[in-house]
Amino acid sequence: MFLKDRTRAGRGRGRPGRPDTRTDEECLTLTGVVWQGRQWVAFFEDARDGHVQRAATGDAVCHGTVAGMTLDSVQYSTDQTTTAVPVGNTLAGTAAASSPAATASGPAEAAASQPASGEAVSSPAANDVLERMRQRRAQEESQ
Repeated sequence: MFLKDRTRAGRGRGRPGRPDTRTDEECLTLTGVVWQGRQWVAFFEDARDGHVQRAATGDAVCHGTVAGMTLDSVQYSTDQTTTAVPVGNTLAGTAAASSPAATASGPAEAAASQPASGEAVSSPAANDVLERMRQRRAQEESQ
């Protein structure tokens, strides 16, 4: 715990001793959707630890399932409702706030600043995310 609180690596991870009161849906941010193979694949980032989860239509995510998706949003379905979640928003339907895992160039912030369809991507953070996704796709295709 000392290293996490006292070193540069632990900075920005919340205050020591203060529990995270966000729900699971508030911690998962839709960071992007890509066409991969013959299906859409969505990427969700967990704000608590930075872990990225991939999901296709029908896959379980958090306390529900992915009912459908387009390039800029996902239909998140629970027992009670189906919610349209745009890229950059949490599964709770709110805009992603600055998270412990997201830094100034992190995926959650870059996804939140993505342009509307038809606009050019110009922010360095958004370009960084796009480049990482291209590299990841190229690596997966070469395997």
